[in-house]
Amino acid sequence: GTYKVGDSAIEKKSKALVDAYMIWKEDEDEILSESKRYKFHLPAPKMPLPGHAESYNPPPEYLLTEEEKQSYDDMDPEERPHNFIPKSHTCLRHVGG
Repeated sequence: GTYKVGDSAIEKKSKALVDAYMIWKEDEDEILSESKRYKFHLPAPKMPLPGHAESYNPPPEYLLTEEEKQSYDDMDPEERPHNFIPKSHTCLRHVGG
């Protein structure tokens, strides 16, 4: 076979440049909508960042006293400020899963 050098080589280069797009634009939604690979991409919902009470080693003011634990247990689950009781652990490995 012979390879034709000339107009066809130029057409291939210009066609490759048209298919390219910037991946580091500031507006990521435009990139994802333009891309065929991510045509049906649904971004994951953003979770709120954890607070100090959700830490594995929270500050002492977030730890509950015995009286506060009793009043917390007496509350309705809907009225509670958190769905957990803050506990202090020495390291992250000791936190239960």
